[in-house]
Amino acid sequence: MARMLALRVRQGGNNSARTVCCSVRHFSLPAGSAAVCKEQISSLYQLPPLPSTLYSLLMDGLLVLIIGPSGVGKTVLTRMLLERHPQWTLARSATTRPRRPGESDVFYRFVTREEFTALAEEGAFLEWATVHNGARYGTLRDEIIPALDDGKTVLREVDVQGLASIRHHPLFRRPGGRHRHRAIFIAPESPEQLVAHIHKRAPMTEEELQRRLASVTKEMTFAAQCDATVVSREGELAAAADILEKEIRGTTL
Repeated sequence: MARMLALRVRQGGNNSARTVCCSVRHFSLPAGSAAVCKEQISSLYQLPPLPSTLYSLLMDGLLVLIIGPSGVGKTVLTRMLLERHPQWTLARSATTRPRRPGESDVFYRFVTREEFTALAEEGAFLEWATVHNGARYGTLRDEIIPALDDGKTVLREVDVQGLASIRHHPLFRRPGGRHRHRAIFIAPESPEQLVAHIHKRAPMTEEELQRRLASVTKEMTFAAQCDATVVSREGELAAAADILEKEIRGTTL
């Protein structure tokens, strides 16, 4: 649903006033440009320039939380959406896990344990947690909040701990949070599909595989807590991306 804002505008020196309802649905936003939208609003409704504090109520961005078990295709789907919508942004994770061979810095900010601890002490994270094999992952405030303040759509991959932490954060808590968010669960077609993908990603012991599968069983229970579920079927990633895109665009219109 588009954000609506009723403005009581004083006219001339006779103390008369008129009420104007503004909606971001009316405006074309080139690459999420908040400054351009502010000018369009003032021009269309013949208003003086809007104060930044008032404008922020009207032009809020959307945080899209993409959740699902390891190996289900979250990263590939996210990459496909960013190629379709260059104006959307990606919020990277800070992580202490080792970089995989050939892995870039597009999806992760790789840091040492000491650097991670320093960031946590500085309050740089919206949330952070220790997950597989003792590696730590954190959601960086600077990767999300400035973009939301500019009215952009921000994609963020999270685990079940991150989902709960962000949803209970004062900035995103429902109702009354400053920013909107939508959680979308990416579900596998079958457990066998996940096993094949996990083995392909990196070799692991049988013990580690069983631990991952037990984690998947637990993670699947969180689908009911999300706003929508998209099934990632083998060989049909484009179709899954289409459905995921519709879920996001339906919220940003």
